[in-house]
Amino acid sequence: MTLIRGPGLDWYPYNILDVPGMGYAGVAVYIGSILVAFLGIATALWLVDRKLGGS
Repeated sequence: MTLIRGPGLDWYPYNILDVPGMGYAGVAVYIGSILVAFLGIATALWLVDRKLGGS
């Protein structure tokens, strides 16, 4: 929603979503990095859960 409304308002709530400053490709890199970090943490927690005997 922010990327849709941002150009009309000329305002982005976070620096990582600053399309005029970084372009859509730059924003996509940040969003992709956050996604990879989230998936890495989720996988690590899942592996710890399995190791500790969670079903």
